[in-house]
Amino acid sequence: MKVLITDSLDARAVALLQEEGPDGGIQAGMSPGESCRAIAEFDALVVRSGTRVTPEIIGAAAAMKVIGRADGVDNIDVESASRRDHRHEHSLPGEHDLDG
Repeated sequence: MKVLITDSLDARAVALLQEEGPDGGIQAGMSPGESCRAIAEFDALVVRSGTRVTPEIIGAAAAMKVIGRADGVDNIDVESASRRDHRHEHSLPGEHDLDG
């Protein structure tokens, strides 16, 4: 599975994702246009509050199956994701969960 991480994540969270074996990239600070161009080849998108997952990004995500974010989905266009049948998970471990 190819995972695109568009915001900074704790190194332990990245390590947990890598243990599961996904190919992927960490490209923090991408503009919406850059996100649209990059997302086409990825199966999953992991964001924090710095990335707005817009209908344009979702539309460009031909292979995407899931969008993940800890602590809510207020920056994800859930309606567009649901129309494309993308799962949107907001139960990913946060930094506060990595110590336990």
